[in-house]
Amino acid sequence: MKHIQSDRLERWYGSEYINMVSLAMRNPTAQWYGGHIPVGGATGAHGRVLATRDGDFVGRLPGGQFASYADLLAEKASHWWQASRRQQFGQLNIGLTGLLFNAQARSQVAPFRKQTVGTVAGAGQDLWGLGALPPAGAAGAAVPSGTANDITNTGALGLQDLTTSETMRVAASQGLLEEATNSSIQNLLLYDRLFSVTPALNTTATQSVNGTPGRYQSTTSGNDDSAANNFLMIVVTTVLAATAHNWTVCTYTDQSGNTGATLPSVTGVASAIAARLDHPVSQWFCPLASGDIGIQKLTQIQLSATLASGAVNFVIGHPLAWMPIYHPGGAAFTVMDGVLSVFSLARVAPSACLAIMEPISIGSSRQIKGHVVVVPT
Repeated sequence: MKHIQSDRLERWYGSEYINMVSLAMRNPTAQWYGGHIPVGGATGAHGRVLATRDGDFVGRLPGGQFASYADLLAEKASHWWQASRRQQFGQLNIGLTGLLFNAQARSQVAPFRKQTVGTVAGAGQDLWGLGALPPAGAAGAAVPSGTANDITNTGALGLQDLTTSETMRVAASQGLLEEATNSSIQNLLLYDRLFSVTPALNTTATQSVNGTPGRYQSTTSGNDDSAANNFLMIVVTTVLAATAHNWTVCTYTDQSGNTGATLPSVTGVASAIAARLDHPVSQWFCPLASGDIGIQKLTQIQLSATLASGAVNFVIGHPLAWMPIYHPGGAAFTVMDGVLSVFSLARVAPSACLAIMEPISIGSSRQIKGHVVVVPT
């Protein structure tokens, strides 16, 4: 794909946001090992921006020649919010022509409203266990079985599963950010939550995991259901004891079905609060063994030191799209518009358990409101 000029990207998204996404992809402590991740907001016919593992950007960006994305949002915000009062739930109030009319009529809107927690700036946090819309999701079952997450789970963005052979794709999102600070931007990741499991924290013995995700399990490269790009994160669900710890000999099956791969040791966070990732700052996924580009399933967990209190979840997810939200003072409005390039947007697998996380937190507590739109193709 064609490289996108940096000046055009920065003019459209702003240098702060571009740097935020770039850091999430190429962080020196854990460079993203998978394929490109779509970036929302490439508004315009055939617009599509993809972030690469080295922190670069490729694709097509119709905007950015003169005006910025924030300029466009300021112009359209009033229109979108007024239109949202008139549209029926499940209908996308955007003018489409020809082939897209059918997709528009059967689009689905998944609303969300999350109250994030104030944490260390740069630390990742998962919004799955936070309220209030959808309601806070439950932690995965205990080892060894865990929970294969799907569309029926409380906590998943509210969609109806497909009843035909059609495929759903992310078409747009609309968001509003309210917070006490003057931070200008936030970056969210829309992901498919595949599997979660709760290990014991009062032991340093190895703990087997035998549960299997229900999606993205193919070992064939390029397959829609390929395990490539699946990532693992460790999410704190109950505040941890003030004890230094590492996740040591944790093993998994890789994207090609090879068993016995071992995760590089992950440094945990003493006294980490609920929703924070039990990772170092700026590390939103667990690194994999050299050469691996995805995790099919987790097979073993081990903790270096016992923790007297707290709980964590090991979560396997599949990234779908970066979601930019801007904060031009008081509240932020954003539209992740992809309708005009709908047939090249992120695929939503049947029974997908859509969820949102903040890979690199801006630190303050805030409320995020909005919705994600998916359409059949």
